[in-house]
Amino acid sequence: MDLFRSEDDGRSWILSGELTEAKKHPGHLTRLKSGDLLLTYGNRVEHGVAIKVSSDQGMTWSEEKQLVHLDQGDVGYPSSVQMENGDIVTAYYSSGIASHNRYHMGVIIWRI
Repeated sequence: MDLFRSEDDGRSWILSGELTEAKKHPGHLTRLKSGDLLLTYGNRVEHGVAIKVSSDQGMTWSEEKQLVHLDQGDVGYPSSVQMENGDIVTAYYSSGIASHNRYHMGVIIWRI
């Protein structure tokens, strides 16, 4: 994923740089109660769901942290929301896990 910025309320955009490596997409961006930005994305290299966090409006990002790791298969399209108690709920899809070979939706509840 590449990161683009606008300095004129979206009238034009500037490529700011690469946010994730190849096969680490698609992503979902949400603002946490702390004001930090949370990027949740499919890691199709290591077969899981990963996150990065920015505390400076997307100028810099934390190292990647793996939330979910699967032995094989396709995974991605995560979406995250922060609940009132601070927990974060992330939903994603995956395929080809040991319990069955069809696509399914997974959900994880976690804290930063």
